[in-house]
Amino acid sequence: DQKVDQAPMIRINELESYRNAYEDDQATGISVDIQIDLWTGTIKEAQEIQPIIDRLMASADYQQYASAFDKDPDIKLYRYARRYRANKEIEINFS
Repeated sequence: DQKVDQAPMIRINELESYRNAYEDDQATGISVDIQIDLWTGTIKEAQEIQPIIDRLMASADYQQYASAFDKDPDIKLYRYARRYRANKEIEINFS
């Protein structure tokens, strides 16, 4: 339902998640990559919204590692795509 009159729009996709740390053959950590796409009608709108998304992701311990900015040819909106990664510890109960 991507329509110009519904902008701004945000889509969040998990790109990848995998275990990344082990102790005694048990996973103790996971790495998660997320892409957030933001579509706006103007560049100014993107410049106002994107820092809010960056702050929210940083507060959840995600680091931004890639980005792209273009104009979506299908719906004629600006698209700001950013990728974030976090490494999280997994709590294990050995009961």
